[in-house]
Amino acid sequence: MGKYFVVLALLPLCLWANINQRFINPANCQACHPEHVSQWETSWHANSHEDKNPLYQAAITHVQKSTYQTRAEVTIGCAKCH
Repeated sequence: MGKYFVVLALLPLCLWANINQRFINPANCQACHPEHVSQWETSWHANSHEDKNPLYQAAITHVQKSTYQTRAEVTIGCAKCH
């Protein structure tokens, strides 16, 4: 019984690690899901990363200046929910 508990407890961590690495680049999805990737590429979600979104960049800069935090501290803090 104890072995199964350990496996079940570690399973989510293993799945998260695989998903995190496997789907960082949308090109990895293209071969099997070309229609989904083409729809995603033109979506707001595809452009939601800080590097592609000037509104997000401005918000991070504003929070950084108003809280006297480094950019890394702000983006890490925001990344907890976003």
